[in-house]
Amino acid sequence: MCCDASSESWPNEGPLPVIFRAAAAACTLLALALVVPTGSVAQVVHTDSYPDNYPPALPGRKGPQPPPVTLEWVGETPIAGPLRSGPLVLSGEAVLVPAESGTIEVEPREGGRVALREEAEPGAEPDPFRWTEGPDGLYRCRANPGGGLIVEHRRRPSSRWKEAWRRTTAAPVSAPPIVVGRRVLFASSDGTVLAARLSNGHLLWATDVGERLSRAAVLWNGLPGGGNSGEEADAEVALLLVIPDSGTALLALDVYDGRVVARGAVPGERGRLVSPPLLLADGRIAAARQGYALEDAGLGTYRIRRSERRAAPDRSEPLPYNAAPESDEVPPGRR
Repeated sequence: MCCDASSESWPNEGPLPVIFRAAAAACTLLALALVVPTGSVAQVVHTDSYPDNYPPALPGRKGPQPPPVTLEWVGETPIAGPLRSGPLVLSGEAVLVPAESGTIEVEPREGGRVALREEAEPGAEPDPFRWTEGPDGLYRCRANPGGGLIVEHRRRPSSRWKEAWRRTTAAPVSAPPIVVGRRVLFASSDGTVLAARLSNGHLLWATDVGERLSRAAVLWNGLPGGGNSGEEADAEVALLLVIPDSGTALLALDVYDGRVVARGAVPGERGRLVSPPLLLADGRIAAARQGYALEDAGLGTYRIRRSERRAAPDRSEPLPYNAAPESDEVPPGRR
């Protein structure tokens, strides 16, 4: 209800008209305050300058750009299937592969020995709820039974652990997290791979690979072979290797920004990969392949090599969350 401030509305005698006039003047000023700035308020609301509510961009790289890489299929050693889904175990220079008939010992090289070891125990699936400590011993992390990740910090001088932070994911984390420098990498079974700052849980990137992830990931760090020579040849590469549950390919993700930088398919579409990746002593990556015919199987190996030239980005790949532009690429782990 608005007040009428005209002098004809009030008698000119007594103290009450003074009070009424003051109240009327206040109502008039309030009405002007609501009406006059309307144009300026609308101008602010419809401006293109919105506050940035996204996490800050990744810092620029502090060293040479890593070379472009590919996952090259080296070959495989044929074995008798059917195989069982499960982790591979390195036993000296041989690899133990779980099969329906027992455990098969395979030397992963051309003409390598293949033998059935019925007494060998199959490799146990890694426990995602077991604590994984960082290299400095100040932080440890594990999967949260309710979904997500829990990170604890060691208090000094008592050396007691205290929860530092936790992050919830839409689906359970079914494999142990991996600590790389000052960040922790973990995968949700809905197909999302995430990286967070180890000290405070700040999300650095999240990449949806488009498939379910329940197998353990491994970290590959080294110098890729072959390809170009020159400055890029000496750049180390740190990659997170994952095999989705469909087993159609081995994926390599850049540890720094989460991009899928290489994809190693099964040659000739000869079945699928049924094991997590396993790092061999010479830098190769082993994975068990199951063919469409149950008796057709093999232990295949990949090698990470430099590409002859930098390929254009594959726009069909899922885009990582908060990814840095190519010009700002930083060698993984160099922060």
